[in-house]
Amino acid sequence: MSELSGGNPRENLTASLITKGLGYCCPAWFWERFWTVPTDLVAARLGVSERTINRHRKAFNEGECMCEGKMNCRRKV
Repeated sequence: MSELSGGNPRENLTASLITKGLGYCCPAWFWERFWTVPTDLVAARLGVSERTINRHRKAFNEGECMCEGKMNCRRKV
């Protein structure tokens, strides 16, 4: 059984599903782009609970989730 290193924090599952699973540059772009999509639809697509989606949307709306400004940022397109 492996242990988590103190220097390697765990990546957020929902953020990982958005960036690695769906290929978006960052969760902030995703939430900004799909703010009108119903929560149940996003939850079903990502395979997480509606409560999880509501929590992430709330964090985005409160400014806790910002664009990471990566080279492949879709905002530049």
